[in-house]
Amino acid sequence: MRGERVELRPTTVSLIGLVLHELAINATKHGALAGEQGHVELDWAFDGERALVVQWRERLGGGHRASPDEESHQATGAPGAGRGIVDDLVHAAGGQLDTRWHEEGLRVRMTLPMDTVVERRGEGKETA
Repeated sequence: MRGERVELRPTTVSLIGLVLHELAINATKHGALAGEQGHVELDWAFDGERALVVQWRERLGGGHRASPDEESHQATGAPGAGRGIVDDLVHAAGGQLDTRWHEEGLRVRMTLPMDTVVERRGEGKETA
């Protein structure tokens, strides 16, 4: 995990936590965390003064690639129940959720407007 220090509004913490939980559950069942060699990279950054951008990148590992079923599911944008709820919540907060399959795994970019999510920006970069 990498990103700048930031203090989020409590509602934003809940929203981001729910999105990450949904992604982690799916990664454990179907994605990078389903195998021993896969992993997930998570980072966040500011897009100027406009938005907070959170990025989730799965690395499948072990030569595993997204299956045609996964790719077609992604291409059609047909969400499962959890994904549909997450999409609705992000959009209700004025944000966007961009989800795409790549050969090495799922990539998700969540963009949330600064004025609705950030309590205060900190100085420096945090790495966990």
